[in-house]
Amino acid sequence: MPLFILLLPRHVEALAPENTAVVLSWLLLTGGLFAGFANVAAGAIGDRWLDRFGSRRGLIAIGTVLLACAYMAFAFADTISSLFAALIFFQITLNCCFSPLVALLADHFPDAVKGRLGGLMTAALPSSVLLVLPLAWLFPQDDPLGFLFVGALVTLCFVPLLWTWKLGPVIVQRTAHDTQRGACDEADGSPSQPQLMVDFSLVWISRLLVQAGAALVMGYVYLYIASMPFDASHWRGAGASEILAGLLVPTALLSILATLCAGTISDRMKNRRTPLSIFAVLFGVGMGSLAMASNLVWFVLGYGLMQCALAAYQSVDAALIAQLVSGSRRRGLL
Repeated sequence: MPLFILLLPRHVEALAPENTAVVLSWLLLTGGLFAGFANVAAGAIGDRWLDRFGSRRGLIAIGTVLLACAYMAFAFADTISSLFAALIFFQITLNCCFSPLVALLADHFPDAVKGRLGGLMTAALPSSVLLVLPLAWLFPQDDPLGFLFVGALVTLCFVPLLWTWKLGPVIVQRTAHDTQRGACDEADGSPSQPQLMVDFSLVWISRLLVQAGAALVMGYVYLYIASMPFDASHWRGAGASEILAGLLVPTALLSILATLCAGTISDRMKNRRTPLSIFAVLFGVGMGSLAMASNLVWFVLGYGLMQCALAAYQSVDAALIAQLVSGSRRRGLL
């Protein structure tokens, strides 16, 4: 998150000050395409790795080492072409870590606690946004050391998981009847296998639409604040990095709370579809507020609503997808 919110847009601004938005758009589009293919490939490789070695630990370790190298590539990227190469390499290595990491929720934990654990896992996303504050303070201008600093922290965050790996045995593949009932919101009746595929497709499309909106805001919020189309006279004397940090920190704290509450609520309701729909609608309202913001107050309110709703949505979505694919031999791919 610090990379896409602050470090990358700021670096593009330094390398291409005349057409920053255009270059950043091509970077985000290229990175998104490679991320999509890399995530699917890493999921399939993770499933095969699990079958052969009994856990996804080794694949995550390889991805962690490569991810550290990707941040070094960003630090030394001094041209637009080298920045494109660094981003492509980053997306491939990130998904080598991230895809098997997400699959752990389906690998090791029962359905009854997936909401709470999904909330805890999703809380890592807004928690990482808090890193923007020390980054903006330590590196107020574009600086290669910022990339190296974040890369070192990212690597350290993987150490406890890889060093201890106390996740217990992998949940064995369940029967079709059990899998169907585990994915069903209602207590009565088990859907057919085709219905499960329809449910999974709908959840996938829902996630795609929400993540597309989130990616647009995350990628351009720095440039938006830097251009300041509304009155921001009370922010005089502060740079775009400092303003962004001041907006993100309280929003991130509220988002962490939202993820934990949303996951717990979905567990207790034993129905993830209803809260998922509500949070998606609230996310859309927040996006609309950003689009129509005429002053900084409305911008802050819209951004806060969008971020909190997004965090809550991702919390329930992670639990629902893990529940749908739990027990499948292709859960990493899915």
